[in-house]
Amino acid sequence: MAQIRSPKTQTSDPEHPIECQEAMEDAFLELVNRGVKAGWGVEQVISAVIELADTQMVLRQEDARVEGTLRRMRKDPTLAEIGVIAFFGIVGIALMATFLLRLFV
Repeated sequence: MAQIRSPKTQTSDPEHPIECQEAMEDAFLELVNRGVKAGWGVEQVISAVIELADTQMVLRQEDARVEGTLRRMRKDPTLAEIGVIAFFGIVGIALMATFLLRLFV
């Protein structure tokens, strides 16, 4: 796989994102070419890379949100207790709905 250059600018530099794109370009094109050589269409490969990148971004954001919630729960145990009660309340509702559906279906 193509080498990816290390950053020369700071994250606060407005050129930093462009530098990152330039550093990643050869590796990206190599990945696209590998997908095409495997039999996928160029548009399919690029679309797949976009979807994978989008999914990774969403997962990272969700991980950060969960970590923030856990951090708050550690500081205030009452929040943790409320979370457990809410969880079991939702599970109870789901079980009851499943039971009722089986009765009437």
